[in-house]
Amino acid sequence: MTAQSTTWSEEAHPFYPPACFSRRPCTFG
Repeated sequence: MTAQSTTWSEEAHPFYPPACFSRRPCTFG
């Protein structure tokens, strides 16, 4: 994980679902 920023990004967390981001709530479950 990169300690560049605390916000989730596709580059930092490519294994996370696209709907799970700091901008939007995780609505994949």
